Amino acid sequence: MIKDDILEYWIESIESLLDEMDKLDLFTSDDTKLMAEALIITAEQESMAFGYDAIPNPQLTIIEHLKELHELRNAKLERENAILRQTLADAKKLRLNDIYVENGQVKYLIR
Repeated sequence: MIKDDILEYWIESIESLLDEMDKLDLFTSDDTKLMAEALIITAEQESMAFGYDAIPNPQLTIIEHLKELHELRNAKLERENAILRQTLADAKKLRLNDIYVENGQVKYLIR
């Protein structure tokens, strides 16, 4: 059963559109009501057709969250590595490109 306020909304929307197009006089009130009822059903089914109200897969939700955490941790680690490399380059008077971090160990080339 369609709620009266929802039906009224759609009827007004359709009548407004038809009036703007100068076509309102071509349709009866029963015609606009029928169009409104059809649009209500269409609007309700839109979310199903495009997956708006689909329940997310909890495993995928957790995986996405873990990916975000992983990216944040990697970004932090990269910032820390950059600071460490720069500090070492300054202290040892080395080129930054000659310093790298591998498996948690800082290594540098001596030329």
